[in-house]
Amino acid sequence: MPATPSAPLASLELSQQLERAEALSSARFIDSRRGLAPGSGAEWVEAGGVVALHDGAGSPVTQTFRLGLFEPATPSLLDTLERFSFSRCTPALMGAAPGGASRRNAERQGFRSACTRLKWRRAAPQ
Repeated sequence: MPATPSAPLASLELSQQLERAEALSSARFIDSRRGLAPGSGAEWVEAGGVVALHDGAGSPVTQTFRLGLFEPATPSLLDTLERFSFSRCTPALMGAAPGGASRRNAERQGFRSACTRLKWRRAAPQ
């Protein structure tokens, strides 16, 4: 019989660890890209616990990590992230579960849904 995990499979701490790791590896990619292609405009910034990365408007690396996991997502922080993105001609993007409260809140702030995609979803207990 398999061992029962001593910690829950999903927690704030685990989410923070995963986001921290993905943000760090993505920032290192941006550093390498900038070193190899100085004219690429590849850049990243950390603000309010969030890591925002830019590697061109069409790059899958252009995104943010850790939003709301370490510090609250204040209007001031969102303004900072938008300035970073807009100054690089990158649209501001956010993610939320389809039909969820976060998506409704984002729509109230002027975001429009461009696509629906799930990265991870834990199955409901049976």
